Amino acid sequence: MYIGLPSVVAFPSGCKTSDCLIRFEGELSVDAVTDWFAMAVLNLPRIFYYSKESLGPRFLAKSSPHKVKVIFFSKTGERATPAIRQAARDYWNYATFACVLWREEEFSVWWNTFGVESAPAVVFLKDPGLKPLVYHGSVNDSWFLDVLEQNKQQELPQLRSLTSEELGCDARGYSRAGRDTLTWYCAILAGRLGPELDSMRETMRRVQETLSKSSELKAASEDEHSITAAVALKSKRLTLSWLDGETQK
Repeated sequence: MYIGLPSVVAFPSGCKTSDCLIRFEGELSVDAVTDWFAMAVLNLPRIFYYSKESLGPRFLAKSSPHKVKVIFFSKTGERATPAIRQAARDYWNYATFACVLWREEEFSVWWNTFGVESAPAVVFLKDPGLKPLVYHGSVNDSWFLDVLEQNKQQELPQLRSLTSEELGCDARGYSRAGRDTLTWYCAILAGRLGPELDSMRETMRRVQETLSKSSELKAASEDEHSITAAVALKSKRLTLSWLDGETQK
């Protein structure tokens, strides 16, 4: 069988004859071959590009409220690497991903919205009202995986069946402090998705931040309840979380 040269082909796992090989038939560019290899051979998801007009309605508005939003800004429009796509698949339950092509004339839009001043850059959007986390510069795959692991959860996590035991909020499970802990607490904010719940989530998160700071603990030294809550949070015997009371039972 003549396929012409140069040519790129792949033999899937278990394929031992030319009948089952996969041939690349597009333009022989690094970006095109990488995209083909990631999707056709490795079966990894594609991370789509969005414009300043479509990012809000087509990505942010449609993403699950419990997921961290990860946005890559690129000057060249290259596709995500296989390692980044693998991360998108591995962290599907925690995060959702998007790409944006950086244009100088749109600087003010991205600066005012996310605090992005140049590309390449990576933005992590977490809780409502929380300032975006922005990392400027080229993305190293191992560095990105470390940062993603650190930021896969919202600051005030949503209580879900997937995370209930991890958060210490499963009545049949154990405290985050360990199996030997006899008493622990899970404070849950329940409400219907919307501005009011977003506002209460922000308030709950600020309570968590206050309790977690040692300086705040000292300032509240005369408040026995604050001391108790701060110690419980620090010792992983207290978890603050939220849930969608309309859809979650």
